[in-house]
Amino acid sequence: AALKRTNWAASMAIRVFKSGILRAIEKALDEDEVITHEALAEKAEALCTTDPARIKAKDIPSDAHLESCYFPIIQSGGEYDVKPSAMSNANRLKDDVIILSLGVRCEGYCANVSRTLFIDPIPKLRQAYAALLAAREASLKAMRIDQPLSEARAAAEKVLAKHQLDMYLPKNIGFGLGLDFRDASAILNAKNTKTFQADTLFSLSLAIHDMPLPKSETEHAKGSIASLKKVSLLLADTVRIRADTAIILTNPKIAPIDWREVSYFINEDEEEDDDDNVSETEKMDIDESNIKRTRTRGAAQEQFAQQNLSSVKERQVKQAALMEAALAERRRVQQLKNSQHNNDENDDDKIVEVRGAYPSTLHYPEELSANEVCVDTHKEVIFCPINGVP
Repeated sequence: AALKRTNWAASMAIRVFKSGILRAIEKALDEDEVITHEALAEKAEALCTTDPARIKAKDIPSDAHLESCYFPIIQSGGEYDVKPSAMSNANRLKDDVIILSLGVRCEGYCANVSRTLFIDPIPKLRQAYAALLAAREASLKAMRIDQPLSEARAAAEKVLAKHQLDMYLPKNIGFGLGLDFRDASAILNAKNTKTFQADTLFSLSLAIHDMPLPKSETEHAKGSIASLKKVSLLLADTVRIRADTAIILTNPKIAPIDWREVSYFINEDEEEDDDDNVSETEKMDIDESNIKRTRTRGAAQEQFAQQNLSSVKERQVKQAALMEAALAERRRVQQLKNSQHNNDENDDDKIVEVRGAYPSTLHYPEELSANEVCVDTHKEVIFCPINGVP
């Protein structure tokens, strides 16, 4: 029962991340919207208690009791705190490095997830993120039954030391999860000699904290990154311990960690290829595909859809079927109206009913997204996007 509820909590957390907070941030960046960290966190917190079906978390029962473990944490603008006790402030969201953290509790059992987004990143940030991903993989391999908890941090530190980044690794890189969000006896640090046990749950939280950004690195940067003097990166996942390997419950395919999915280029007209600035040594721990995809302001949603092509095609088939059914119903209604007016000789005098389906765009369906045909059968409305705008 505990594992099932933790799975539900993890599923809800990543769906809130994808369907709520990530889309809200992309929209704010795409439309130059002024929004604060607190406002974004409030939206995320509200989604944590919504009906799971509303954000496509179909594996969670509709009657499951869901709530936020803590007030979601949104950070940008050079002020970062990678501790789980951090708070979202009232500052405006900046287009530089954005850290997002949220936790969901399902009937007492908790899950946690954190991601970092990069807006117009400089090469140094991509290099640091690649090292952080490699450290994360090393820690996951060390989290095996009967291994000391301290091994998780030691493995991450070893990888980061190769990139001269180990001095920015926090003392604690995670903690045990359960009925308590943070189990103080199961902290992942260098001193904890307790061992990993089968089916125990942890929040693995790898960070590079307060890494300096010299002026020489940022002087040619685009956007707000040019004004950063230091930066932090954070990746956190809910992990289940097994005999051979640790299982990640916060699916990175839904809450992405791939560089192509977390990097955005919005302050330049053309994408710049900075592969030449990354040495062969720095590329060793990076999947080659991770360094080929960037995003532009107008193409963010489109490229996101391309990364999930199979699911998009499935939705298109469903939407086409719904559209066909909706059109058939409209034809039936129109035929009925025509039959009722067969004796009316003056067609010019007919009154055409004009409907206003929605008071404003704020009342559009929650599931509506860019670059997809969507049918609202209840309101009898078909949304057809033009240049990504419904």
